Amino acid sequence: MTIALVLAALASGPVATDAAYEMLAEGRDAAAISAIEAGPDAENDPARLINLGIAYARRGDGEKARSLFELAYRARDRVELET
Repeated sequence: MTIALVLAALASGPVATDAAYEMLAEGRDAAAISAIEAGPDAENDPARLINLGIAYARRGDGEKARSLFELAYRARDRVELET
């Protein structure tokens, strides 16, 4: 299953963090996980949480993916995504 996410914008302005969406689009899930987790403040960036959840789901860790999606849902910032 291929899921390509394109981050359009945060409600407050352009994204300043790496959500690793190019890695996800290329199917490089392990690299995406490493890149997102290495970045600062990933737990407060819904785009990064969503992409991290997708990468974990693709690797078969549904429980971890669900927890990341729930964190993204509760985040104070909002994102607009195209799938």
